[in-house]
Amino acid sequence: MSKLDFKLPLNKTNLVEKKLKELTAFINKGYKIREIAINAWASPEGDVSYNQNLSEARKKTATTYMYDVFKKLAKDKKSRG
Repeated sequence: MSKLDFKLPLNKTNLVEKKLKELTAFINKGYKIREIAINAWASPEGDVSYNQNLSEARKKTATTYMYDVFKKLAKDKKSRG
């Protein structure tokens, strides 16, 4: 699965929510960020090409999510003045 689903048991933990809040707080500090590396993976079982495609799809999902986070933070900052 490559879609981000916060209803999955692994994603529903307080740790996930805590880490996302920590990341948002860090971004809000206003540091100049030059690069963000996003890594994604799939289990080693199964077909290599399938797993490669799955990890690429997961990376794309994470990249889109982070882009949306940055967009929202920029919009919020702009509306505050």
